[in-house]
Amino acid sequence: MFAEFQCPFCARVLPTIKKITDSYGPQIQIVFKHNPLAFHKDALLASEAALAAGAQGKFWEMHDVMFANQRKLKRPDLERYAALLGLNLNQFNADPRQS
Repeated sequence: MFAEFQCPFCARVLPTIKKITDSYGPQIQIVFKHNPLAFHKDALLASEAALAAGAQGKFWEMHDVMFANQRKLKRPDLERYAALLGLNLNQFNADPRQS
């Protein structure tokens, strides 16, 4: 799936993705391809935060939190989500993808 975390249309597909994964389980694999659009000012940072969370094994958890909070994707919000997910904040903030 090509998507970005600030896109309301991308969020609309999530229930369908959940139905597919619930129905087919291990027979399928969902791959998230980041496509941050320039006119969504927080999309690139959100993408980088998802990758930083992924480096700690929590990509999908961060994915879900950010899609649930699409209007709150500033750095302090992302750091709060990382803390809620139990990520190592020093590692999260030092991740080179977090520009």
